[in-house]
Amino acid sequence: MDNDAYSIKELVNMIYDLKIELAKTQTLIQKYNGLREKQTRYESVQDEIDLRLKTVEDCLINKKETKKIISGYWA
Repeated sequence: MDNDAYSIKELVNMIYDLKIELAKTQTLIQKYNGLREKQTRYESVQDEIDLRLKTVEDCLINKKETKKIISGYWA
């Protein structure tokens, strides 16, 4: 056997270690994907909140302008 060759026991241990690392990697990927899904939902909710806030701000601006116009007629 060459010096570069591994014994069967060493190869089995390496494969076992690789399986463990693969399982850890799969778990981390699943967690990451879950976080991405949550982030997408939060971004969607944030967009909706921003739209509602813009609508409220627009209403307040229109209300102020309407008050100015009405007060100009009554003055």
